[in-house]
Amino acid sequence: MKEAIKKNGVNFGIILGILLIALITIQYTVDINLFVNPWINIIKMILFIVLGIIAIAKAKVALKGFISFKEAFTAYFLTIVIGSLGSTLFVILLFNVIDPSAKTTVMDLIIESTAKTLQSFGSSTEDIKKMVDEMEKADSFGVASQLKGLAISILGYSVVGLICAAAFKKNTTHEQ
Repeated sequence: MKEAIKKNGVNFGIILGILLIALITIQYTVDINLFVNPWINIIKMILFIVLGIIAIAKAKVALKGFISFKEAFTAYFLTIVIGSLGSTLFVILLFNVIDPSAKTTVMDLIIESTAKTLQSFGSSTEDIKKMVDEMEKADSFGVASQLKGLAISILGYSVVGLICAAAFKKNTTHEQ
């Protein structure tokens, strides 16, 4: 039955990756301004959490209602790692191979959005200029930055996964 954990994690990871790639494709093709829309990030976060939870729930059902903390976390973790890896590789491909000029457009939108946000929080012009200068120097869509973002994302969603695994855990009576 342990293969049910891996199977669910892999299957839902692939589904998550496909959904994230579809969302990125929509952002790119429909309106590039969607890359700075906070609602899109909320949708992505919901997809990560919901599909991770579904992977745990399906694994628990496959294990006849009993799932250890480790098994639950494994199902969740596989889901987020596979989904994150797929979407990160797509972003690297899109902005570094398919359309490198889009990288500049999106970065300009991100810098503009960040500057407006900092201004609305009352940041000084000097602080905003410093932040903008730092952002202009960085290659946020480069391979190194994307892999760093991947690691941070996996770490963050793993914390959520730990909480979900604890909530779903149900050991057999002799394992408690």
